[in-house]
Amino acid sequence: MTQKHIFCLEGEYENSLDDRKSVLPLLEYLEATQELGYIYRRVATREEFLFYLEKSCLKRYQDYRLIYLAFHGEANYIYTSNRQWLSLEEIAETVNGRWKGKAVHFSSCDTLNTDAEAIPSFRKETQAALVSGYKESIDFLDGALMDLVFATISSEYELFSYVPARLEKEYPELLSRTGLIFG
Repeated sequence: MTQKHIFCLEGEYENSLDDRKSVLPLLEYLEATQELGYIYRRVATREEFLFYLEKSCLKRYQDYRLIYLAFHGEANYIYTSNRQWLSLEEIAETVNGRWKGKAVHFSSCDTLNTDAEAIPSFRKETQAALVSGYKESIDFLDGALMDLVFATISSEYELFSYVPARLEKEYPELLSRTGLIFG
């Protein structure tokens, strides 16, 4: 079985420099309990995001099969800080088929609350095996719990296609509360 590691990019949630909200403790927990390695980068600008997005596509990071994007969002977009927007289309064009077989998880409010063609188009253009994310605004704690469960379960399967059914069977209330969807 191929080892799955996590490649995480996280935006700034608040303008205050003393804000400590982060998904980093989740990654540390997954490393300690599930032996999931990770790469984590905090990004504040579009340029930083695009720089690390390119890095995620390099062959040397092919074992980082879960792309975990933790940002603020709205329908069809994520943003870094100061409302620097990136669309699903822009991300897909940048990746351009180089995420073949990977799962992409948008841990951001509303990002996948988009038209019916956007998610399949993103998946096709990136060559991702699975795309997941939230279609509504979510509570930070609920989102963190869902992200933790999603990462844990996705690490157990060679094929990401088994993940949605398992989550629907074992965590229906959390899926309903968070509005997590798959494409």
